[in-house]
Amino acid sequence: MNPVHALLLADLAADLPVAVRSQRLVETLRLHFRCGAVALLRLDGEGELLRPVAVDGLTSDALGRRFAIKEHPR
Repeated sequence: MNPVHALLLADLAADLPVAVRSQRLVETLRLHFRCGAVALLRLDGEGELLRPVAVDGLTSDALGRRFAIKEHPR
């Protein structure tokens, strides 16, 4: 089994708080894809905004921001 898959499966089976599980997920994805940054976004409000719930490789102030879906480049 791929080491990344093993880490993700172990976290799914572990009794972790949602914030810890989310943070470990983005850290693992960043390592796997060898990218500069990863953010896990949640739909917020009336489904018009994206709010980061976990980030890796971005400044911590990104967690407090919200992004309009129609203006989001991705």
